[in-house]
Amino acid sequence: MPAAENEPLLPQSIRRAPTVSQNTVKTIKLTLKSSPINWFLLFVPFGILAEKLSWGSTAIFTLNFLAIIPLASVLAFATEELGESLHNNSIAGLMNATFGNAVEVIVSIIALKQNQITMVQASMLDSRLNYLTKPWLKL
Repeated sequence: MPAAENEPLLPQSIRRAPTVSQNTVKTIKLTLKSSPINWFLLFVPFGILAEKLSWGSTAIFTLNFLAIIPLASVLAFATEELGESLHNNSIAGLMNATFGNAVEVIVSIIALKQNQITMVQASMLDSRLNYLTKPWLKL
């Protein structure tokens, strides 16, 4: 007797659900294919590894610099999506303003811990100048 078109070839007892590692690999492939900038996410584990293995300050800085680019992009995308789902422009704007400056806050905290006041001042100045040059900003 032929099997129906929608009926699986293997009985229920033999079929297996995808494992966690298979799902993880699929998710990683989908993430990397969704945007060219997401390929920079591959630098995240290397940046962490460079610090743990003491690869030198230049390598650590370069790898972490490349890793923070897609992380900032992911953060911006997440706050925009969350803001749209809230249906409240005030809260969405507050979230974008708060999380949009997360990179500057992280850099500032790390630089302050290392007593690099000039770095903090430059980061804050860059943040303000960047904000003032936004074409959508009405003064």
